[in-house]
Amino acid sequence: MELQESYRPFHEGRWTPENAANATFPALHYSESNMGNNFIASSYWVRKTDYVKLKNAEIGYRLPKHWTNKVKIKNARIYVNGMNLISWDNVRELGIDPESNTGDRWGWQPYPLMRVYNAGITINL
Repeated sequence: MELQESYRPFHEGRWTPENAANATFPALHYSESNMGNNFIASSYWVRKTDYVKLKNAEIGYRLPKHWTNKVKIKNARIYVNGMNLISWDNVRELGIDPESNTGDRWGWQPYPLMRVYNAGITINL
């Protein structure tokens, strides 16, 4: 069986006729033999979506006046910041963001959230 690009490690426990007793994930295919089962209501996809995120953080340091006065600058500040830094959640293995919801395909997002880092200096003359 050819696996699609959206294959994830938890799919290894999928239902197959050989693995029916030990399956931990539904079948990955649609066939006449499991047609009835594909439409049975199930709580399999219900997930706990509690999460904690560190979305934004910044650390900065204002240079001392006795340094900036020597080079005739009013003030200067150096900083680093980041966005989408870390998330602790229960849906990581699904490859989704717990805040996403796109309607009929819950949590589906084709691209992960980008993690962004910045560094800079602010100088006031």
